[in-house]
Amino acid sequence: MMISVSTGLYIIPLVRYMSSLKMPFSLRKQLKNHFIIGFVLFGVSFTEFIKPFLRDVRKLEEGVIMNIRGQEYLIMGGLGIVTADLPQGNDLAGTKRHGANFGCRNCFANKKNFVDNNFDIITKARYLHEIMELINKRNSIESSSRQLEFNTKYGLSKKPSPFSLLQFDPFTQIPQDAYHAISGKIACLIESTIEILSKRGENDFIKYWKNFEMPSS
Repeated sequence: MMISVSTGLYIIPLVRYMSSLKMPFSLRKQLKNHFIIGFVLFGVSFTEFIKPFLRDVRKLEEGVIMNIRGQEYLIMGGLGIVTADLPQGNDLAGTKRHGANFGCRNCFANKKNFVDNNFDIITKARYLHEIMELINKRNSIESSSRQLEFNTKYGLSKKPSPFSLLQFDPFTQIPQDAYHAISGKIACLIESTIEILSKRGENDFIKYWKNFEMPSS
C-alpha cells in the first residue's frame, strides 16, 4: 500500500517549522500540529541549515518503506508549499530581489510593467523548464562579467535555489507575500491622495490617520 505525504515549510526569523498539508486546515492551523525543524541564529546560512531537512525530503520523494502494525507501507511525499517573506522568497527561488529590474519571481515583468494592465503574465511567466535552460546557458558562459550581465537581463540570482535538488517548482510553490505585493501600490495611492488635498485637508488626513482605531488584539 502506498501513502502520499505533502509538507509545508514556513520561513520566519529564527524559527523554521513545518506542517502536513494532508491535514484539513482546521487541524493544520493548530499550534500542536506545527513541527519545529530548528532555531536559526542571525547570520547563519539558510542553505546550510536546511540541507539535512532537504536530504530527508529527497528520500521521501523516492519512497520509504515503513512497517505500521505489522503491515508494510510505501510512504512517498515531498515539499508542497514554502511560505516566506518577499525578499527571502526570491532568494529561495533563485531570482533577484524585488528591487531589481526583473525582481518578480513569478514572471518577467520589469518596473515599467507594474502598472501595465495589459501585461501578459501568462506568456511572460517564469516556467521552471525555461529557467533551468537559462541557468545552464549562464553556467556555460566563462566570463564572470558576462554572467553578471546575463543574471541582470533575466533577474537571476548568482546562488541557485536550495530546493533545486527536489521535485519542486519555486515559481509556483512559493506564494507571494501578500503585504509586500500590495504595499507599493498603497504607498502610491496615499501619495496621490495627499497631492490633491489642500494644506488643511492634508492636516486632517494625517490627524485621522494617526487616530485610526486598531483592533485590541
